[in-house]
Amino acid sequence: MKQGIFISGSVMFLLTMISVNGQDTISINFIEDKIKIDGILSEKIWRETKFFNSFHLNYPVDSGYAKYQTWFALVYNRNFLYVAFKCQDSSTAYFVTENLKRDFSLRNTDAVQIIFNPSGDQQYGFGFAVSPYGAQREGLIVNGGAWGLSTAWDNKWFSAVSKNDSFWFVEMAIPFKTLRYRESDTLWRINAARVNWKVQERSTWQPVPYVHNISNLLFTGFLKWDTALPPQGLNLSLIPYAQSAYTDSITFSAGGDLKFMITPSLTLDATILPDFSQVEVDRQVLNLSRFSVFVPERRQFFLENRDLFSSFGLWGINIFFSRTVGMYELAPYWYEQVPIWVGLKLSGSVTSSTRLGIMLIQTGPKEISLSDTTIRIKPYTHEVFSIQQMANKPSFFRIQYVGRQSFEGFSATEENHTFGVEYNLRTNSDIWRGTVFFALTKDTYAPAQNNFATGFYVRYRTRKWFFLTQNAYVGDNFVPRLGFIPRQYHPDSTGRLVRKGYYNSFVRSERTLYGKKINHSIGLEGAIAAFAANNQIWRKFVSAGYSIKPFRGDNIYINFELSEDLIPFTTYIYGIARISPGTYQQWQGKIGYETPPQFKLTLKTSAGTGTYYTGKRTSFEATVGYRFVPYATISSTLWHERIVMDGQIIPLWLISLDNTITFTTTLYWTNIIQYNTQLDRATFFSRFQWRFAPMSDIFLVWRADKWLDNYQPMQNSFYLKLVYWFNV
Repeated sequence: MKQGIFISGSVMFLLTMISVNGQDTISINFIEDKIKIDGILSEKIWRETKFFNSFHLNYPVDSGYAKYQTWFALVYNRNFLYVAFKCQDSSTAYFVTENLKRDFSLRNTDAVQIIFNPSGDQQYGFGFAVSPYGAQREGLIVNGGAWGLSTAWDNKWFSAVSKNDSFWFVEMAIPFKTLRYRESDTLWRINAARVNWKVQERSTWQPVPYVHNISNLLFTGFLKWDTALPPQGLNLSLIPYAQSAYTDSITFSAGGDLKFMITPSLTLDATILPDFSQVEVDRQVLNLSRFSVFVPERRQFFLENRDLFSSFGLWGINIFFSRTVGMYELAPYWYEQVPIWVGLKLSGSVTSSTRLGIMLIQTGPKEISLSDTTIRIKPYTHEVFSIQQMANKPSFFRIQYVGRQSFEGFSATEENHTFGVEYNLRTNSDIWRGTVFFALTKDTYAPAQNNFATGFYVRYRTRKWFFLTQNAYVGDNFVPRLGFIPRQYHPDSTGRLVRKGYYNSFVRSERTLYGKKINHSIGLEGAIAAFAANNQIWRKFVSAGYSIKPFRGDNIYINFELSEDLIPFTTYIYGIARISPGTYQQWQGKIGYETPPQFKLTLKTSAGTGTYYTGKRTSFEATVGYRFVPYATISSTLWHERIVMDGQIIPLWLISLDNTITFTTTLYWTNIIQYNTQLDRATFFSRFQWRFAPMSDIFLVWRADKWLDNYQPMQNSFYLKLVYWFNV
């Protein structure tokens, strides 16, 4: 009953917050000719087409206009959407960038960007950016673009750059087959942006407040088409891969993905034997907490429309996390990789206000030989269904189902089902955001009592104030086996890990003070978590922070945190120590500094001290980088944690060296070395990548792993992988 009142009250509160923005409109015209993409803008059509300018500042302040202005224009023919930029600059002899690699970061690269929201839902869109050196960046905008765009998504498009003494120019040709839209969508949302770090400026065509990301779809104008959009015709892409690997022997694997546009806004994806990204490497961290680390998805099949499937719930409570597909949990926190045989996914917009996602995946069996037994993992079928309906646009409702079953014949021998419903608030000014959800699980191995989770969050943000609160309840038997919950298992009196439900509540507030050359921020946050069974508090903390951000881009901050943890039974923190039962008060202070993004020599560093359960903790972290503009970057990270506990000194080290050499915009060489004493592991990774055709790559990879706690020789692996993108 209490949970019902909690949910209904939260929904009514969120539904009351609505506001409206005014936006400008661009009319785009059809042309018969095909434009040559050379960056020169010499075609007659560009001389006759109206260019839009008057870019508003977003950074370092959000008042006034950019010092060096930007002009952009759009036209289209039957196959391409063309975009042109003219960028005024103080000098075109040098620009701020890391290198020539694709999918650069706008945080440290000069660039222009165009974003589109074809459906007008202000939730899902596309972004395309080009640097002055010709590097490309494209990505999906999800959740309204509040956190920017995801560059994990790749697709085909074309661009070129030219420059003279005081301007640089960009031409883009974006195939309509790359975009997702309905032919009746003749009023898109659009914005253009410019990053000019030489003069420490970010600017946008439609004004975006300082506190919001320049990819935020709530601060956009309109793109009005003069007729119905061109039909895409047959839009089928085949993306096969072939890979040869050598570790102890030579192995060969092959598979691939298929993309078929059922309608211009509804995509059918299929995958057969997808690889697990051996040509990528996960960045390691030192984890001194008792909680799991979230690792992002990289596999192509799961990326498009992933917000439909993976964003249900709150931070720390997700009922579907795609990295769990292809992983089987043998015991709490013990996962084993299993093969994915085949997957199908249907996703996209059904109407201008309705999005649909359906995913079916089949994994194969696997045997694991241990010293005294053999573990046999069965094949599993995975299903995800999600439907999102706009309500008081851009707010929406979502219903989601996630399931995993194992069958013998036509009878399920093991089942896990999760059902969820949520409401997401978004106001047009983005002052208010919020979510309220309820989810229920049914599992073969878990009782049907107390098998639900519910919660809400509300965020208020203006130019001066930020406030966020998140409150959630997770039941003892809420078991989303394809989801992500950082810590649901706790040891019982015998040391066996068991599920324990909990409440948690989190509050954060921040005040920003604006000066003539420096901005200041003061923040305060706190949280509390308690076991549901007896309301026993097992974690609470409060922290305060202060940061100084000069207009040139530095960031100086100081933070102080107090916490109290209840450990009811002996707990093991990997690579550090066993923590005995008891209540522990801890504190930590930290100070940090980060150089401006336009510096060739960059530094990001922090140092801290405090207590750690029964001991003391001292930490230091520094990343130093240098850019050989525009061809190479090199950086090195030193992260040290020194724990003194029960008379013992426990030193933890993470040392990494990372360099990327970009010979051209299509030829890269990346080298990464990681040494981690918490994992007792050293990893060496070297990848040569040649993009020999649009979205088609050859990878040559060497990877070596050495476990530091034994005398086994280093394990070397070599991979040669070919990926080719066919458009049918």
